[in-house]
Amino acid sequence: MSIDIAGVVDRLQVVFQGYPNLVRAFNTLLLMGYALKQDDQQGGGGAGDA
Repeated sequence: MSIDIAGVVDRLQVVFQGYPNLVRAFNTLLLMGYALKQDDQQGGGGAGDA
């Protein structure tokens, strides 16, 4: 099983939900053109809109 960058971004979007500092930090590691969407709402990382 293999996963591409877009797959990693999709999975981590869920994992990092509610943790904007982690999102910003991880975005610095991604190749240009890829980024996690920043959720400006503070939350506990529970179930989301997705």
